[in-house]
Amino acid sequence: MNKLFATALIAILSFANQANATAPDTICKTTDGASKYELVIGRIGLAEHPDDFKELLIDGNPAIRFLESAFDFGFVAVGAPDNPEMLNASRAKVGDDEMDVIYPEQDPDSDTFNILLSVKSPSKGIDLNQIEMTCQN
Repeated sequence: MNKLFATALIAILSFANQANATAPDTICKTTDGASKYELVIGRIGLAEHPDDFKELLIDGNPAIRFLESAFDFGFVAVGAPDNPEMLNASRAKVGDDEMDVIYPEQDPDSDTFNILLSVKSPSKGIDLNQIEMTCQN
């Protein structure tokens, strides 16, 4: 009876912990041959949280971080001027630092997705213009 009780208790506690689990961070990666770039999209929980963030790492070192609350969301026109395509985008500007994330159309059956990342930070010497990154949760 004690063994059965212990097994049931472990099952209940495991289920309770799973119910409180948070969504994993998303990691986006690319390289340009000279440097390795990673964008960490950090989530505190399942719902939006003021401490959610996007942080760029260059060669594994944190370079710049923006809180999610700094981002405005909208659309950006890409493509030819006579045939523009509207894509989802988010943009943050804090002082002279800027980060733009564009979300091209995605394959809904894929385990990954792509973004176009632009980051400008004159004080940190960062100037990236629409580098394509592959992301995975």
